[in-house]
Amino acid sequence: MLQGLSKAKVASWMFLTIFVVAALESCGMHPPDAAPAQMNVVSLDPHSWYIMHSSGTGDHPKPLDGAAWALSLPDTDVGHLNYVETPYRITVRPQQIVMTYRVVESPEAIPVSDEEAASPCRDHDPCTPVAEFHVFFEQRDDDLYSECGRWWYRPGFRLTDVADDSYNAQPFVADGQSHTLTIPLVAESWTSVNGLGSDADFENSLTNVGYVGITFGGSDFFGHGVNVKQGTVQFQMIDYHVE
Repeated sequence: MLQGLSKAKVASWMFLTIFVVAALESCGMHPPDAAPAQMNVVSLDPHSWYIMHSSGTGDHPKPLDGAAWALSLPDTDVGHLNYVETPYRITVRPQQIVMTYRVVESPEAIPVSDEEAASPCRDHDPCTPVAEFHVFFEQRDDDLYSECGRWWYRPGFRLTDVADDSYNAQPFVADGQSHTLTIPLVAESWTSVNGLGSDADFENSLTNVGYVGITFGGSDFFGHGVNVKQGTVQFQMIDYHVE
């Protein structure tokens, strides 16, 4: 999650991480120790997907005609959306994640990330903390402290439409159209909690995978949450499978 940060930002991040993890521990907000219905298969049942480390969102996504499930970003004065994950176990090493989704925004929507205090918009003025989502997986029995307990696909997918070329690496995807991602499960495309995990760490975590899903955050802090300043934003999951 730490990519191109200054030493000051790294120090700020480490302090914030200790605070946030301690808060999550005290609230007992680990994913439930639930087994999937079938090995090597990702369930699309919305009740098998868990919204974690969030507020103002409910515990699970909602069923939606024409998709597997949907969830809406909460307003800034209501809460934040962070992790959405489902149990997953393997008997054979998978090669890729294939995910199809759609993001529908009202014309006036302004989705924002919750990372402004720790990473203030890359010093942009006026400040619009850009909201993104990342594909991720979490190993079994993750304690939220482990460097290699969670892994994120490095590229983010942007929900905030901003006229700023520095965000081109995170394509704007909230256009109401269906998008399909094919994500290779190779170590060089992924990053661990502080970006310190090795190729061997990646393989070990993947072998012991317990959950797959997505997280919402910003361009520096992938799981710190998003919400909307105005308008509405709905994320629709159409398909998610690992092969």
